[in-house]
Amino acid sequence: MINDPAIAALIAVGAAGLFAGLVGGVVAGAKNLFGMMLLGGVGAITFAAVGRVTGAPTILSAGAGFSYIYGGVGGLLFAYVVGRNDRP
Repeated sequence: MINDPAIAALIAVGAAGLFAGLVGGVVAGAKNLFGMMLLGGVGAITFAAVGRVTGAPTILSAGAGFSYIYGGVGGLLFAYVVGRNDRP
């Protein structure tokens, strides 16, 4: 269905970022966990893309040069930082 391996890898990294965003939001004590999940997906795709563009070594490959580790760290970081400001 998706013929481009880079797009498929970014979808997989984004899905992993949803979970990382949920964890980051819970740790930060955010009240809007669904928003933190979405932010985690965006952060995961962003960090994985920046890691690929800068030529960083791929630690756990999602394919096409994208890394799950960079995605997870990016999703966790974005959700945690924004979640700290979204406390009840």
